[in-house]
Amino acid sequence: MTCIASYRDSFGNIFMGGDSIAFNEYTYITLNVPKVFIKSNMIFGFAGWLRMGQILQYDFDIPSHPQGMDDYTYLVSIFIDKLMSRYEDKKYAHVLDNAIIVPGTFLVGYNQKIYKIEDNFQILETNRNYEAAGCGEDFALGAFWSMEKKNMNPIKRVEKALQCASEFSLVKKPFVILKLHYESGLNE
Repeated sequence: MTCIASYRDSFGNIFMGGDSIAFNEYTYITLNVPKVFIKSNMIFGFAGWLRMGQILQYDFDIPSHPQGMDDYTYLVSIFIDKLMSRYEDKKYAHVLDNAIIVPGTFLVGYNQKIYKIEDNFQILETNRNYEAAGCGEDFALGAFWSMEKKNMNPIKRVEKALQCASEFSLVKKPFVILKLHYESGLNE
């Protein structure tokens, strides 16, 4: 049970946050390792099985982006193909109705855009400057929507979205919020 919430400001900086809880059937624990992280020139946040995020963070090499190829083409072809292969190599992915599936979804911030990668590896890019994933995503999206016309700090927006998810779903503090600067490599 998780909520990952991400917001892109008017400069192209991407802020992403997540809760720190792992659940089993009846109990939860607070994790020491965040569900959001920056790797190379991308920011990630994962919702679902922890193993999905562990492979993504520690055992996956982000492929190079060929010059002249647009971001979406790169992500839906080169990036996702390599990631699918890595999950298969690690015996994490499985096939369901002739599609490769992983148990969980994650957000990726890349080149001033936020993408959502579903459990069947389809990549969604919406026309919003915010996105969410996990059991609290609907609440986080509603919170972001309610803040759209307000002049607020981006970190506060992400924090409020996570607080809303925490109020109404199985999401709990502490929250970890990271920033990917619009110029790749300048991270906070």
